[in-house]
Amino acid sequence: MFELSLTTFLVILIAGVVTGIINGVIGGGSLVSYLALTTAGISPVLAASTNTLGVISGNPAALITPFREKKILFQEWFPLALVTAVGSLMGGFLLVTLDERIFETLIPVLLVVAGTSVWIQPHRTRTSTKFMMPLLFGSGVYNGYFGPGQGILNLAILYRGTTLEPSTLVILKNYIITASNVVVSLLFILAGKVVWLVIPLLWISVGFGGWLSSKVSRRLNETILRISLTLLAFISSAYFIFT
Repeated sequence: MFELSLTTFLVILIAGVVTGIINGVIGGGSLVSYLALTTAGISPVLAASTNTLGVISGNPAALITPFREKKILFQEWFPLALVTAVGSLMGGFLLVTLDERIFETLIPVLLVVAGTSVWIQPHRTRTSTKFMMPLLFGSGVYNGYFGPGQGILNLAILYRGTTLEPSTLVILKNYIITASNVVVSLLFILAGKVVWLVIPLLWISVGFGGWLSSKVSRRLNETILRISLTLLAFISSAYFIFT
């Protein structure tokens, strides 16, 4: 039975703030909150599902201003959000139904994927929409099954599959991830795979970190952040392999 001690409370609180800051600057920050949950003694599977719900507030919050300014093209973007959400449902279904030992075996690989994803630099190439929907579906499966780094993956896919301006792409990415996370979080709630004790703490700390990111982003070195996340991912991966 998980207990929220003072030490655990502080670890998750700090991790949530760091997650919000990193997500606001480069993305991939939910790797930090995930590792904080596992360090606190929550099983890898429960930590993954709880983490998805715990960091869910960041993307909807980023849509408030675009919504007010009517920059969200709901009908036009709905197919992209739908295919990603369906992928997330499939990934979430695999997470809650397969033997936990399968996920625990894959954890080192998933951590490496999350840690290296922060180095993906979205750039515009010759636009091709041929593989965009399958790739978004795949990113949804990854999100439902694990999660950290999905925003970066989505942005890279959208850069190559659309002709939208970068600022609009960020709005679209947040719209897609919001739909994806809401759907799969409902699945986790119905399946009873959420440690509710830490959810309010994550919502508050991640939200505060997201707000703080806009204040400190210019003072942070993005390269150092990426190196730190990658090292954290590889060290954690080694830990899961050898323990």
